Amino acid sequence: MNPDYRKFSCSGPHGKFDIDAKLNGAYIVIGLLYGNGDIEKTLEISTRCGQDSDCNPSNAAGILFTSIGFSNLPAQYISALNDTTKFSHTAYDLKAVVNVCEKLARQVVKKVGGRIARNKKGEEEFIIPYQRPRPNKLVQAWNPEPAKGNNYTQEEKAKIIKLTN
Repeated sequence: MNPDYRKFSCSGPHGKFDIDAKLNGAYIVIGLLYGNGDIEKTLEISTRCGQDSDCNPSNAAGILFTSIGFSNLPAQYISALNDTTKFSHTAYDLKAVVNVCEKLARQVVKKVGGRIARNKKGEEEFIIPYQRPRPNKLVQAWNPEPAKGNNYTQEEKAKIIKLTN
């Protein structure tokens, strides 16, 4: 309940909604570190950390599943996937989302000066040049700025700012 600490929660120092991205990130990392690549253990640890205990294990699993690779996932995690049903309020099904994500990843690799090549086994490899990390300016969740590089009119930007304050 310390307002000095709560200023970092997503609703600000006096808000009632108290999800803290720093803690959530830590709970995801704890699950990944102490789960040692075991899916069940990772999920259990991230869940038992508490707080946002639906999103944190889901995010930990997403990271772990990505590192394991779809073709290496146990059947119990993929057998019930329906890749033809559209996600609610979108024109995308699972296959379309995967295709779009792959297309975007390929574009980003090339945009940053990387390339996509085949190794000796004929498999594709993404060669990504090292870039020195550049942190963004801190923007508090309860006092956001309009997205940069957008095509909003000044009137639309004003409306967005009004809605977020």
